[in-house]
Order: sequence, then C-alpha cells, then structure tokens
Amino acid sequence: MSDINKNITTEVNQLKRKIDDIEQKSLEKMVEISGIPTTNDEDCGKIAEEIGIKLNVNIQVEKAVRIPNKNNQFSKILVWLNNKDMKSNLVTKCKRNRTFYANQINVNWSSTVRIYINEYITKVRRHLLYKTKEAAREKQYKYV
Repeated sequence: MSDINKNITTEVNQLKRKIDDIEQKSLEKMVEISGIPTTNDEDCGKIAEEIGIKLNVNIQVEKAVRIPNKNNQFSKILVWLNNKDMKSNLVTKCKRNRTFYANQINVNWSSTVRIYINEYITKVRRHLLYKTKEAAREKQYKYV
C-alpha cells in the first residue's frame, strides 16, 4: 500500500509541475510593472507604451490592466505584449536602467519611486522565488 501511495504522490507532483509549466508558457508574453501611481481615468496601455518609448524599446501592447491590491496607490499593471522578444527587451532595458523613475513617465509623479518591470510568473514560481530570496537574505547572499 505504501508503494502505491508513493507512486501516486510522485505522479501528482509530476502533474503539478506540468500544469505549472503550461501555465507559465501561457504567460510568456506578459510583464508586470510596479511603481506607477494609480490615477483617475488612466489608460494602462498608453502608460506601458510610454514606458517602452522612454526605454527605447519598440513594443506593441495587446492588453494592459491594473491589478487591485491592498495598497491601491501603487498596484501593479499587467501588460500583454505582442511577442516574448518584446517582453525580454523591455525587462532587460528596465533592469539595466537603474535610474528609471515614475516622474520620467509623468512629471506629476514622484521622482523617488522607481519603476520595475518583471516577467509575470505563476503563483507557484512566485512563492518559490519568495522562499529563495528569504533563504538568501538569511545567509546574507547579495544576489539570487
């Protein structure tokens, strides 16, 4: 009976990994943008396009929405881009530009709030990344 349970557990875990891989594949053209303050009547697509212009990356936005959270002032914007190369270029340019602040998109926004653009990942991978960073902090690693 114990071998059967182990086999079932192994198979379930393999299926969970497959599902996560499939889910991540469906997110391959998505990025999340943080550091953009919420405004009335905002057009998240135009904000994303403006970010692309400022970072000198040609992007085509298919869809963009704001994700509500507890801190509505700085909730994240999810952006679906036309292809994954655009996503990679946008994320890379933003990471290289360590001085990319909200006021560069709109002069009325804060000059102290940095804009971050990251790949959008599944909940499972987000949790794994959180745990990895937590362990790295405990061991005082500088990078993960």
